[in-house]
Amino acid sequence: MLADCGGCHTSWYTPRNPGLFGGGNLIERGSMKTYSANITFAASGLAHYDAALFREVLRTGRAKGRELSPLMPWIVFRNLSNDDLDALFAFFRAVPPVKHVIDNVDAPTKCEICGGEHPLGRYNKLAAPKRQEISLAAMRDTIGRYRFEDGFELQVAITKGRLSMRFGSGGGCPLVTDDGKIFFCDGEIDRLEFVRDPAGNVTSVINNHTDVGQRIR
Repeated sequence: MLADCGGCHTSWYTPRNPGLFGGGNLIERGSMKTYSANITFAASGLAHYDAALFREVLRTGRAKGRELSPLMPWIVFRNLSNDDLDALFAFFRAVPPVKHVIDNVDAPTKCEICGGEHPLGRYNKLAAPKRQEISLAAMRDTIGRYRFEDGFELQVAITKGRLSMRFGSGGGCPLVTDDGKIFFCDGEIDRLEFVRDPAGNVTSVINNHTDVGQRIR
């Protein structure tokens, strides 16, 4: 996104990343500081928002009487058309929800989910993962390279007997799944879903429900 919403609203600097747009970044400018909000449509995020409330908040800088932090540049968005704001709303509705409770009222406390400290951190508890076994025989046809519109490449391979992924020239990591449909590396924000044509052949991969990488090999 051009506005780099993920730059502030994703917890890049904590020991664990709870998920894309899951909030928790400490934002500081001079004497002002705030923890970015969870803007996914989880119960701990924007699940109570509809399109009208979303437009109102970005046009007024107020959420049901509560003023947004002055570090949130809502004024940049207030003159967007209804269609543009509705498109933003639809985008965030499509992002996987992230369980990560945050506010800017209480004192920071330790958070099990991100491993850092922020207000309401003590209410965030790690749930035991429910992992499904990945059949390498069934997933062997996903192996290959995928290229996204920005030129970035993802490689899927079998490494040391496990399905793995690697972005660009970075190190790889083993993939896991909870439902047999979405694949990810523990502690990483990327969520992969493989797309097949009517004949069952893998043609592309969708990352975080939005970015499409076409299979190139």
